[in-house]
Amino acid sequence: MALSLRSTINFSVIKVVFNKLDAQGIVTAIGAADILHFSCELQMLTRTEDCIGRIGINECLIIISDGKSSAEHLIERLHAATSLTVDHTLEISISMVTSSTGESGLNLLNRLDREPLST
Repeated sequence: MALSLRSTINFSVIKVVFNKLDAQGIVTAIGAADILHFSCELQMLTRTEDCIGRIGINECLIIISDGKSSAEHLIERLHAATSLTVDHTLEISISMVTSSTGESGLNLLNRLDREPLST
């Protein structure tokens, strides 16, 4: 029963990758303070019903249960949010996919990995 219910729910997944830049615009190591700041700001920009997960040192996923339109609005907010940049030293790149009916989570994540990142 749970499988058939899951297959009828479409959701979007947004991947956010953030890199720290030095004064010359070269990517440098990300510190714990950068990650903490980014995480807190990201939480403030998302809704309580959205799910945020960190999947790498500088990579997060956001799961949006009410589809593509809400995900696109969130992407607009993320691109406009100067608070995510930590004094203009972090650069974010974003990609998004929306699930297809009956698609497995692994297939969805594989599609997300193939999507180009936009800045």
